[in-house]
Amino acid sequence: MTLMTLKQVMEKIIQFRDERDWKKYHQPLNLAQSIVIEAAELLEEFQWKSEQETITYAKSKEGIQQFLFS
Repeated sequence: MTLMTLKQVMEKIIQFRDERDWKKYHQPLNLAQSIVIEAAELLEEFQWKSEQETITYAKSKEGIQQFLFS
C-alpha cells in the first residue's frame, strides 16, 4: 500500500466532489451538519458496547469498511 501525501488526498477528495457536482453544497452550514450526522452514525455503532467490544469492532475489517466505503 502506498501512502498518500495530504495534498494528494485533498486532490482526490476535490476530484470526487467535482465529479458529482457537489461543490454547491459545500457551504459551512451544510458541511457542519454532515459532519454531525456522520459522527452520530459512527457513535451509534459503539452505543451500549463494552470498551473491549468497541476496540474489537473498530479494528475489524467490517467496522472500518462500513465508514470508509459506504
